[in-house]
Amino acid sequence: ELKIPEYIDGKKITEIGNRAFGDCKNVTSLELPDSVEVLGGYLFAGGGDSLVSLKLPANEIKEAKICEQWFSDIHWCFSFGPFAGCSKLRNVEIPKGWTKVPASLFEDCSGLENVKIPETVTELGARAFLGSKISYVVIPDSVKTIDYECFGGCPFKGLIGGRNLQLISEYDYKSDEYNWDGEERPYATFGDGTGTFYGYKGSYLEKWTIDHEDYVEEETEFQDYYCLDDKWETD
Repeated sequence: ELKIPEYIDGKKITEIGNRAFGDCKNVTSLELPDSVEVLGGYLFAGGGDSLVSLKLPANEIKEAKICEQWFSDIHWCFSFGPFAGCSKLRNVEIPKGWTKVPASLFEDCSGLENVKIPETVTELGARAFLGSKISYVVIPDSVKTIDYECFGGCPFKGLIGGRNLQLISEYDYKSDEYNWDGEERPYATFGDGTGTFYGYKGSYLEKWTIDHEDYVEEETEFQDYYCLDDKWETD
């Protein structure tokens, strides 16, 4: 069990560097102090498959850095989210008070199945859950933006909510200077580009699904609903 203190030798801990816990093969839980503002990439490089429990800082993470490796003769880089390789991390809870889930925060966290997003969050960053195992997600009314590839590569089956969504981004691969093959869409914002959306009539989400008919399943429904005893009921 690894608990990082807020101060070490009188110095406040505000950032966890790239590969900070590399090759730590026996860490089952990680608790980060509220002072941390930045997370590096690939924190558990070579050992993260033992992590099953994570407590994020109560104060919002400002940035989740991507760890990059550049080679002098080959202009290419490999990128990893902070918890890439943490295949046993199944559930995460975004702390209440956060307004944004940073880009790539749980990218390549291949075992992640469930995420709880509080009503304070207004934005889900690009690739935040790319490559995880999330199949269903509840989007609270506070969320206004879901950035590109947020749930890309997931076995995505459905989204619930999204009353106040104002923007869902899709990455423009054709304009990407590094997309030499001109691929249409390696990753959709939601899984492989399909799913069932349960939202509200007249909402942005309803319009978005109409404009992206090839992204959603035929049984997509739009009717007002409310939550009662953790069960979704229609009005």
